[in-house]
Amino acid sequence: MLNPKTGKKWRVFMGLPSNGTVSDFQSYMFRDLVERYKDEVELVFPEQLCQRIFHDAARIGIVDDFLATDCDMIWMVDSDLCPPKHVLDLVTMHGDKWQVAGAPYPVFMAQPGENTRQIVFTVYKSIGPDPVTGKPRVAPTDCPNEGTGFIDGIATGCLFIKREVFDKLERPYFEFKYDPITRMPI
Repeated sequence: MLNPKTGKKWRVFMGLPSNGTVSDFQSYMFRDLVERYKDEVELVFPEQLCQRIFHDAARIGIVDDFLATDCDMIWMVDSDLCPPKHVLDLVTMHGDKWQVAGAPYPVFMAQPGENTRQIVFTVYKSIGPDPVTGKPRVAPTDCPNEGTGFIDGIATGCLFIKREVFDKLERPYFEFKYDPITRMPI
């Protein structure tokens, strides 16, 4: 499906928050996606492909680069993962149904409340508001094996965000909290 607003190919700005590297497999994936979706999607690669970490600063820089273009959406893909080969079906088959979308991917991490690290998919469901703060809460849920579904939360490693979302936000668009010891985002 072409972009229903323009009748043209979806223009997707590529953002790679990373440590400055892109894996060979990820490069292969991008070439495959360009060919696979050439009739419906134009992947727009910025002059500076990789933005350096820290996570929030890298993502904010990517958004600034994106907003200087006429692209329909931004696709942020962390440099240490490769999404499924049909990931752009989110755009071509369902692009008119969402403002923010993501694809699940495996991560080696400890689940909230656990000490041991394990392979998990970062897909979350709502568990209602926090009884003290009233803020929404999410918990891990099962990852679908195929197809497309709607969930309440997903990690930011493979994230599509439409331009309209940023029109409604103020800078900084991303703000991570960091563990004071490991300096990793929490």
